[in-house]
Amino acid sequence: MKSPTAVAILGSCVTRDAFEYAEQGRFEVAEYMARSGLGSFFGRRSEAFSPNFDVIDSAFQRRMVQWDVLKSGRGILRRTAWDVLVYDPIDERFALAVFPDLGIATISSEFSKLGVAESEFSTIRPWSAEHFDKWRAGWSTFMVLLDQIGARERLVVHDASWATKVRGSDEPPMAIGAIDRANDWLRNAKQVMARDIPADQFITVSEDLRAAEPDHKWGLSPFHYVEPYYLEFLERLTEISGRIAGERVASS
Repeated sequence: MKSPTAVAILGSCVTRDAFEYAEQGRFEVAEYMARSGLGSFFGRRSEAFSPNFDVIDSAFQRRMVQWDVLKSGRGILRRTAWDVLVYDPIDERFALAVFPDLGIATISSEFSKLGVAESEFSTIRPWSAEHFDKWRAGWSTFMVLLDQIGARERLVVHDASWATKVRGSDEPPMAIGAIDRANDWLRNAKQVMARDIPADQFITVSEDLRAAEPDHKWGLSPFHYVEPYYLEFLERLTEISGRIAGERVASS
């Protein structure tokens, strides 16, 4: 029996949720790294504060904040056995904290539970030009790391964007101006990524399936999609991961 494809996720629930619909034995989520902007994930660790992570009750949320603050991601990517790494940029919606020593962290809702005073850092707002610069620096470091471990060809970019409609309605899931601003930023990020990653390593789900699910388990949001969205994503990932596996066998 064929072993499942080991998938590592660097991104958000828009990718992780898809695997709940996967055929049994097709994929195995080897690692899931979320709640972190790329500029922080690949950024400098701050020595300016030593938070008590135990104040975060959820083990998953605590782990995500620890990995972001302590910059554990590069080591995790190096030591985890994965066949395919899926990256999505949806968690770029979070602001970034820059400390006096130029260390950086993602200001997720979980990070806010640490009780770090806002006076201890400066804030970079999401979707801003400065935020984009931090993301682009993180992306460049990401490419260097993948090249070091010989894995750039095993990266799949989930080209997710914010839905402008809700299933069963023509109404947007939130203010359309906010959605458009996020999607403009994401389109610019894709242009940068497309210079380093070929088109056949991107997954862009059909526009007509990009709808918000009002009954989604995480609630209504522009990036909590309808089931058919996830199914098409999995279909495309199956095709791409099969091709990657074939190329690895051919080159071995």
